[in-house]
Amino acid sequence: MTDFSTQWSDTKVTDRSQPSVPDGKYNAVMSDVKLIHAKATGKPWVVCELRITDKDGRADNQKLSKFYAPEGDSLGYLKTDLFTMGKEISAPTSQEDLVQKLYDLCPARAKIAVQSKLDKQGVMRTNFFINEP
Repeated sequence: MTDFSTQWSDTKVTDRSQPSVPDGKYNAVMSDVKLIHAKATGKPWVVCELRITDKDGRADNQKLSKFYAPEGDSLGYLKTDLFTMGKEISAPTSQEDLVQKLYDLCPARAKIAVQSKLDKQGVMRTNFFINEP
């Protein structure tokens, strides 16, 4: 037990933060889509991961995640973003089917705008918007 305790105490915290993406316009590729559920409420969320790409279309290590609630008005935001990307899917039969249809679009390309601003609590938030395919 003492060896583990010493090993734990001597272990340094690693920096797992992602490099921040400066405000601006970027090319990106949708690289992954998954369905998650909030721990507290169980509410489902569709998470689309986009990776910033270089001028040759290669993805770098900077990624952004876009969250959509697969219900109500949020479905309109998702459909609008797909339309803006020049993509369309047939009507999904379930949330899981929606995720599969979105995943099948990978790697979908998009142009995005990144904008950081302070929220009402003074916390810096980074938002991104899909502009065009």
